[in-house]
Formats: sequence, C-alpha cells, structure tokens
Amino acid sequence: MSDAMKNPAGTLGARLDALPLGTWHKTLLFVCFLGVMIENYSQITLPLAMPVIIGQWHLKPFMIGVLISASSLGLLVGALVFGILTDIIGRKRVFILTTVVYSVFAALSAFAADFTQLYVLRVAAGLGLGGFVPVGMAFVSEFSPARYRGRFTAIFSIGNGVGYVLAVLASMFLVPASPEGWRWVLGLGALGLLLVPVIAAALPESVRWLVSRGEIDRAAAIVDQLERRILGAPTMERAAAIAEARASAPSPAGGRSGLAGTRALFGKDLWKHTILAMIVWFVASYTFYGFILWMPSFLTQQMGYELTKGYWFTLVAALVGTGTPALVVGYASDRIGRRRTMSLCMAAYAVFGLVFYWLGGYSILFLYWFSSGMASMTYVYTPELFPNRLRGTGIGFASSVGRFASFIAPMAIGLIVAAGGLFGVLAVNAVLLAGGIAAMRLLGAETKGAGI
Repeated sequence: MSDAMKNPAGTLGARLDALPLGTWHKTLLFVCFLGVMIENYSQITLPLAMPVIIGQWHLKPFMIGVLISASSLGLLVGALVFGILTDIIGRKRVFILTTVVYSVFAALSAFAADFTQLYVLRVAAGLGLGGFVPVGMAFVSEFSPARYRGRFTAIFSIGNGVGYVLAVLASMFLVPASPEGWRWVLGLGALGLLLVPVIAAALPESVRWLVSRGEIDRAAAIVDQLERRILGAPTMERAAAIAEARASAPSPAGGRSGLAGTRALFGKDLWKHTILAMIVWFVASYTFYGFILWMPSFLTQQMGYELTKGYWFTLVAALVGTGTPALVVGYASDRIGRRRTMSLCMAAYAVFGLVFYWLGGYSILFLYWFSSGMASMTYVYTPELFPNRLRGTGIGFASSVGRFASFIAPMAIGLIVAAGGLFGVLAVNAVLLAGGIAAMRLLGAETKGAGI
C-alpha cells in the first residue's frame, strides 16, 4: 500500500470508522442512492426515447450518435469542473448544486423543439449529471466505516440500475402512448429537485474533507453529533479530541487541492493511481454506457425485435442487472479485494458479450449482470485510490475520462456497426476489457482496508 493511501483523517476518521452501523448511515446512503438513481434515470431516458424521436425528426445515423452523446459531453466537463470544486468548497454544497443543475435542464429538455435545442439542453443537463458522481462517491466513501466501505459504495451504485429500470418502465408506458410521450419521460428528471431540501437538512459536510482543509473544530463537532446520535454520547471530550486530531491529521499546507491539485495527481506518489483510475473509467464507461445506450437500437434494428418487445428485453435485463451484482461484488471486494473482483467482472463481461452475439435472447441477462458488477466496482475501487484533499479532483478527473469515453462511444459504435455489425462492437469491447485487466495487473494497488 503506498503512502498516498495512508491518509486517515486523524483520530476523527478513526472514530467514524469505529461507529456501528446505525439509522444515520442508512439515511445517508439512501439519500445518495436516490440522487444517483435520478441522475441515471435522466441520463438513460433519451436513448430509450430515441426510436420515436428518430421517426419524428427523421434523424440520420450519425445524428443519432451525436444526440445520444450530448449528455456525455456535459458529463465530461461537469465531472472535471465539479470534481475540482468539491475539493474547494466542500462535498455538501456541490451535491446540492449539481442536483439542481441536472434536474432543471433535464426538465427543460422535454420542451425542445428541434435537434439543436435538445442537444444543447442535454449537454447542460450533463454538466450536473457529471458533477454529481464524484461528490456522491466521495460522500459515501468518506462516511462509510472501512470494514463496510465496499458494500456501502456498491449499494450506492445500485441507484444506477434502479434509475435505468425506472427509465425503461416510464418509456414502455409513456413513449408508445402518444407522439409526445417521450417528452414526459424526459421531464420526470425534474424530480431531482425534491432532493435538495433533504440533502440540506439531513447530510453534514464530510468530516474527512474538513480535516483536509484544517477545519478541525467543525469536523470534531460533526463527529460528536454522530456519536451522540448513534452511541448516545461522544467517546472523547471535545478539547482533547481536537488536540489529538490536530496532532495526527495531515497539515492542510501539506498538499494542494483545486486546480493546483491536478498537478499532484501525476506526482511521484499518485501517478500510478491516477493513470489506473483513468483507464478503469475509460474502459468501464465505453464498454458499459456505449453499448447499453445503443441496446434499444440493437434489439430493434440489428436483431429484429419490435419496439415493445425490445423494451421488454431491456427491462428484464435491467432488473436482473440491478441490485444483486452490486451486492455480490461489494461483498466480494471486502473479502477478496477490489482489484481481483474488478478483474473477474471485466473478464466475464467480455466473455458473455460474445455469448450474447451467438445465442441472443435471454443470454443478455448475463451480459447485464457482469457489466453492472463492473460498473459498481468502478464506484468502489477508484475513490480509494486518492487521498482526502484530492479525492473529488481525482475522481472528477478520472470520471471525466470515462465521460469522454461515453461521449465518443455512441458515435464510434455507430461507425463500427456500419463496418462490422454487432460482432464488431462486442469484439472491440472484449479488447478494451482485456486492456483494463492488464492495467490493473501492472498499476493496480489493492485498496481493501485502506485508510482514507
């Protein structure tokens, strides 16, 4: 384990890790879960509505890829900008800000009159969507007791699958119901605004972020409050806790955050972790989001399913890929390690992608299961690769690379489909997944049990 990974938030971080799981932990997890659920719902709705929009607006194949990639462009920029911002102004403020941004513009996209308007509004919504992921991952990682962190972060990622299922259900019932049904599906993304007052009232600022900024008094007060709520009383007297935390916590002058901190990501202590996180996010995002976003079109155009039947296949696959993969890989990552679990998911995803091509039908279930497990492990593994002061920046930087992959994947897949059909798409996926496994063998540090 490298020095970059041995950076607990002084004695305050140890007290957080020692807390038994309580109602408060579950509330935190549930609020973050709802946020990522609505975030992924908003991201997925446009591809699901695309078969109808194509007919209404007479879109050419390349325009389809461009429009599907609109959110990904915003996601790329939002992940980088808000990831840096979360290390500057705090997790909670950015949590609220990104939720407002993606909810408002997701709702406005329902009123788009043409291709250009829809593209611009989806890019704007993507800014908030991209920013939410780094701060949500940081929040869950930094408040989860170390012994449960893999499972907690994996459960948080289940929100992606639930959001997908809800998007499929909304599309099944609303899109075929009327020519304007797809607009209702997009507009439901505004429900994210209901989370804002809940976040403001229920979630404190991250203790570990406060310690990294030198705000020990404020961090100690939050730990006291949590111990009082869960244990009935603080385990240390406030003055003694502050003194010990100041003595053991890293100096805020010892590392930079924000724009200056991006250079530290490639310093001698972190460069391997940063490169690995970038590769993992690129491979996972291209192979998961690129392929999954095209799935409705593959089922209807490449495999000959009717629109309704294509939705049913997508729904059943999404249900199978929701919940159990994250629970299994989260538990496995706490038992056998993050790197090994991630490698197994990638290998199985590559194999079952080719199985799906040969067998079709419900072999899609295995494809979704292992792809969902891989996506969940991205949430578990990458936050632990970065120290507190740079966690938002690091996740934001790595996930922006992933968002770039999500941005180019739909267009690249469109070109690959034209040249090599569905087999070509799955073969490229297999090569990328093999590259991800090799990178973890060469650069991967095992983060199980790491102090954050």
